[in-house]
Amino acid sequence: MKTLIHNKGELRVIFRERLSRIHPRERQNYSVRINEKLIELPEFKKAASVMTYLSLSREAETFGFARVVLKEKKTLIVPKVCKTRRSLLACRIQSLDQGFIANRYGIMEPDEEHTDPEDCLDIPFHVIPALAFAQNGYRLGRGGGYYDRFLAPLSQKAFFAGICFDCQLVDVLPTNPWDIPVHCIVTESRVLRIS
Repeated sequence: MKTLIHNKGELRVIFRERLSRIHPRERQNYSVRINEKLIELPEFKKAASVMTYLSLSREAETFGFARVVLKEKKTLIVPKVCKTRRSLLACRIQSLDQGFIANRYGIMEPDEEHTDPEDCLDIPFHVIPALAFAQNGYRLGRGGGYYDRFLAPLSQKAFFAGICFDCQLVDVLPTNPWDIPVHCIVTESRVLRIS
């Protein structure tokens, strides 16, 4: 699908609507396929530590992927919103069973007692969320700029895998000079490597 709309706010409305139309059973099936493709990536296989966001209800589900990270004895890192810096804090997680709280955006993140900061420069593999991805790896985020600020110093050192459903993948999106593209996009039907 081509995107001719240049207003990111309008695009966010469109893609939220698309996500709302996916039946929960389909969402679950698509998420399983995405997670299977994600763990087959060579960059994931060789990574000792992995950072992934914890999905919202309408997004591609990442809790199953996070469980695989722990099962494979890799270090699991999840982001925590740092309001004062308007960026993300990388937090090491030992278990998915306790120590989480929904932040003001409804995203699950470590509570204060379970916040164990990690040096983000040492994380080789990152799973990146978006409302939409373009074929060139650029993303439409939720509008806070948190991920772009967090990823900017890592872009030469780490591998960024964007995940989304096929209906969130488009030919082109409007971009800003500070936007950071991903290295590959994983959907339920394919893995798109960005050259």
